[in-house]
Amino acid sequence: MLPNYKELRILPLGDIQLGASTQLRRLSSYVSFADRIEARVIGMGDYIDFESPSGRQRTDIKRAQAYDSEIEGLDAAGGVFVKEAAEILHPLKGRIYGLIRGHHWCQFSGDKGDSVTVLAGLLGTENVGDCAMFEFDFGKGLKAHLWAHHGTGSGMVSTSAMTRLEHMTKTFYANAYLMGHQSKKGVSVIPWIRQAGGKTIGSNRYIIATGAFSEGYVSGSVDAWGNPAGTYVERRMLVPTALGAPLIMMRPMYDAKRVDINVSV
Repeated sequence: MLPNYKELRILPLGDIQLGASTQLRRLSSYVSFADRIEARVIGMGDYIDFESPSGRQRTDIKRAQAYDSEIEGLDAAGGVFVKEAAEILHPLKGRIYGLIRGHHWCQFSGDKGDSVTVLAGLLGTENVGDCAMFEFDFGKGLKAHLWAHHGTGSGMVSTSAMTRLEHMTKTFYANAYLMGHQSKKGVSVIPWIRQAGGKTIGSNRYIIATGAFSEGYVSGSVDAWGNPAGTYVERRMLVPTALGAPLIMMRPMYDAKRVDINVSV
């Protein structure tokens, strides 16, 4: 679109929740797409489905009373998911700015760390915790910022994630705000108007729901014992959502002294 300006492409990738309901084919396609266009990636949390917050509480109780062999078995189970996630995401190694932790992760025993930190090491990046501000320096005084959080809350309507995220625009200043967790994908534009002497300057900020990769309603789905059963979404009678991830495009406009941002969902 603007051939005279180099474009930075960023793909927020999270809520994979690697497990039985993950759309592996779609996920692999996104990984291949990001690799092909040389996009940078921000991990939005929940890379594996092992474990949930309540699951970690139950595991902590079991670890306190379990034999060493049982604890080693729990570590091994979590390690299998981490290894599989690392293999799927391997084409993106070295281009990931950081992995936000999220809700679904497992704590290994002793000094073995946790699943997010281990996965980050395998992908050549780092665990950046629960919330992060990313700064992009394009040179010549041009910078852009992305505020990212795995997210929280829930809602049946498509705007619920946007409502939650919009509140953060009152506190942190950034060009774009990213949130996952609610498994919704979308973008909304918020104007920002300021004065510079007698000149009024307007710019846009973006709030972005970063999508997910787990199917909600699957024909023929079964539980861990092989009995007919729905996914978590089906059992809770939740609405299915559009899967996948958005793409953020940043272009430094040196002559206009601004960073042009567009978001594709």
